Amino acid sequence: MEWLNYHHLFYFYTVAKEGSVSRAAEKLRVSQPSISAQIKTFEETSGQQLFVKKGRGLIMSDFGKLLFADAEKIFYLGSEVIRKMKEGVTQGGSFLSIGVIDSIPKVLVSNVVSNFLKLSPDNRAYCREGSLEYLLSLLVEGKLDLILADTRSPTYVKIKVHSHLLGKTKLAIYGHPNQAPLQKNKIMPFILPINNSGVRNIFEKWAEEQNLNHTVVAEVEDSALLKLLVSKGHGLMCETAAVEFDLWQRYKIKKFETINKELIYYAITMDRKIRSDYVNIFVDLVKKSLTK
Repeated sequence: MEWLNYHHLFYFYTVAKEGSVSRAAEKLRVSQPSISAQIKTFEETSGQQLFVKKGRGLIMSDFGKLLFADAEKIFYLGSEVIRKMKEGVTQGGSFLSIGVIDSIPKVLVSNVVSNFLKLSPDNRAYCREGSLEYLLSLLVEGKLDLILADTRSPTYVKIKVHSHLLGKTKLAIYGHPNQAPLQKNKIMPFILPINNSGVRNIFEKWAEEQNLNHTVVAEVEDSALLKLLVSKGHGLMCETAAVEFDLWQRYKIKKFETINKELIYYAITMDRKIRSDYVNIFVDLVKKSLTK
């Protein structure tokens, strides 16, 4: 059985976190050549390139980015073990790894994660954002406990996972207060999430049913960026009514009308039945947020 060299991993982690070998050397109080040699040895033994040169500096390779995420969890758990040994803590919190697809409103996610962290001072959350396909690969590798999604796992992805219904929420049309509301006799500008998201698919079906004359002025992968563009008056958006209050408070985005369509949210896990207590707790928090 091969064992991970945590000394090499820690040097890599420090260089990645500090952004350069020189700053890592200063933090660790060792020479730059010593760190460079450790990184080189780590790359040779792992068979993977961890950094690539960019100008005078270094940036993480794609593999390095994945390794960094794992290293963060490893060293966080290590620091928690030391803390609990010193403090004599016998009952700790939960460490939850969450994948969030791009189109899920970050306002909704932040509220749920905040409520989870409030349950215990020792609770910790690790959140990764990306496409459903990317997050599914992390789920299979055991790097995530669950994925929050607004669609089921697609049938073309040959991975055995399970989609658990979290709840339904109505959709609504939002925009800047000065933006003209929906008018069927006028071409309406919309900013939409990229294709294959639950909101995009439902909106397009609804727009076709309503014979809505519209144009897509921007397609955005990140939901926070989408809201910022709408808040600047560049177009209307379609979003869940569950975040209506937060959209106004944070972005000054106004709801124009609720449409006769609902968005369904799912928790995607490897288990047919969720057995983890803390995952079940988090799922219940999401369900409660969708019923508000």
